[in-house]
Amino acid sequence: MKFVPEISSDKFWAILNSSPKASQADSSINWALSNLKDLVDREVFAYEAPYTQINFPLEGGITAYFSRDMTSEDLALTKEFLLSPEAVAKGLDILNTRVFKNSESEFLITIGSINVDGDCTM
Repeated sequence: MKFVPEISSDKFWAILNSSPKASQADSSINWALSNLKDLVDREVFAYEAPYTQINFPLEGGITAYFSRDMTSEDLALTKEFLLSPEAVAKGLDILNTRVFKNSESEFLITIGSINVDGDCTM
């Protein structure tokens, strides 16, 4: 099951809006709070399927690690790549990546960190 906050949506947003940058018109936090509320509310506070279970979409759940259109074969392929010696040597870690399916033969892997020493292209 997924984590659902034990506070109301209003209190949740009040906490997020308490950030000093929330009121700065040019900040990315202000933009996100102004433009993503409906999407975040659906993902965080929804109690109906598929939002009730963290799992792969093809298994009836929802995850932010892989795009919802990925098949079990796609997942196996990307896992094999992310665990390969080449990927590990480049600093890729399966625990801080997200994979998005662009087409049947192209995937976008994003990294949840900052690499200040260079790029991680393979």
